[in-house]
Amino acid sequence: MNEMNLENQQALEREFAKNFASPIFPILGELYLKNKDYIRAEKVCTIGLKHDPENINGYYILAKVHLYNNQLSNAEKLLIILLKKHPLHINALRLLIELQEQL
Repeated sequence: MNEMNLENQQALEREFAKNFASPIFPILGELYLKNKDYIRAEKVCTIGLKHDPENINGYYILAKVHLYNNQLSNAEKLLIILLKKHPLHINALRLLIELQEQL
């Protein structure tokens, strides 16, 4: 099995296009987020979560996208969903606390 370079955006895009439920979609979303391509980050995470609704990292990245887009209530809803699925996700807990302090 070939190992994928998780920094190679084109390879990740090809893999995601082959399989929307691939667990790599949060990684691709995070790359888009790092490059301030919020539209693509949101699209990849939304599509990925439709095909893999249990992917907690997908919820986390999508919540961060909403935060960058100043959609605080959407981010809060996603973090709450994530924490119901995985209550010990420390980064999500921290982000939710910071977010609720802003709200």
